[in-house]
Amino acid sequence: MKTNKYFVLFGVILTFAISFPLFASQDINYDTANANKVIRQFIEEEYGGTLDARQRMANFSPSRKEYRDAITHPDYLTGLVISLDADPLVVVKKYEYKDILRSNGDVIAVVCFEEIAKTTGKGLPGRKIVPFAQALKNVKYKLRKINGAWLVVDPPLPRVSIKSIADHYDGMVKTMSEVVKDARVSKSQLEVYETLKRDKKVIVNISK
Repeated sequence: MKTNKYFVLFGVILTFAISFPLFASQDINYDTANANKVIRQFIEEEYGGTLDARQRMANFSPSRKEYRDAITHPDYLTGLVISLDADPLVVVKKYEYKDILRSNGDVIAVVCFEEIAKTTGKGLPGRKIVPFAQALKNVKYKLRKINGAWLVVDPPLPRVSIKSIADHYDGMVKTMSEVVKDARVSKSQLEVYETLKRDKKVIVNISK
């Protein structure tokens, strides 16, 4: 009887030992799938011109300017809510997910963008859109679980679709065209209007 008990106990231990890596693997895969959902939503929102994706789904380290700005001017949301006509960004035609993998508890997502323009400078007026020959670029995004939620850590420059940029400039130029009709229009408003029209022409040219 004792022999049979030992065999039963050994069988239970062996079954648990075999099953535990399987359960752990399933947990890791499930967790990675959750991180994958977050990065896909983040990429899709920024590509589509959503302005506050970083405020909701990103986390910045103390070395990043966005972190320092948030401490200094918490009401300004500098770097957290993106301005499509004033902040640095990259204009892209399309993107494709290439890989997602684990790295010391973090998740790394690799996304390939077809880039067609970038910005120089910042502010409105001040920033310029600079077209270049379209190029494929693999961009890495790091995700980390912070307080139970997956967040994009120190994301690279926003990658925004040409359509989203074009739609934004259409709306801004129309709005400012009404503003400048007012006899009380300021010099700075006229300068903003001319800058928007200039950048809209660049966008139209690279959209062809």
